[in-house]
Amino acid sequence: MSTLIDEQSAKAVETWLFPKIHGTSSALLDVPDAAETEMMLMCNPVHDHGPARWHRDMYPPYCAPLRGYIDDILENGPRYVQWNITLYYDDTLWVVPGSHKRINTPEEDAQILEDPHSPVPGGVQTRLKAGDGVVYMLPILHWGSNYSAKKRRCIHGG
Repeated sequence: MSTLIDEQSAKAVETWLFPKIHGTSSALLDVPDAAETEMMLMCNPVHDHGPARWHRDMYPPYCAPLRGYIDDILENGPRYVQWNITLYYDDTLWVVPGSHKRINTPEEDAQILEDPHSPVPGGVQTRLKAGDGVVYMLPILHWGSNYSAKKRRCIHGG
């Protein structure tokens, strides 16, 4: 990867080494020096795509069943944390606090089946000002509520 970093991109990569980001990641993972594995930028689409669906950031063929994944987190702690740091006001992300420690409730499942593009019981909308960030674990139930053409720039990685 070092051959892909030049003078123009170095500042973007260094962002992940800021003490508030790197230090927080290390503390949450309970390691002295957390490694960065992903560096992305989420931008608004050219055309309005409407809201995303409620989901957990897991790709089943490469993950344990959700219950096993959650049990491992509860026993051993998180192994990965994911960040959204916004460059403009952003209220797109909704999360269900505590859902990283449990499977979906019957009420959540019913709402997601009825309309996967609207809030679920207990869902909380994040309202981030420019420069604010939110950090979470992959199995948290979350939703991108507004993928419109409204300007969005969110540094995303883990």
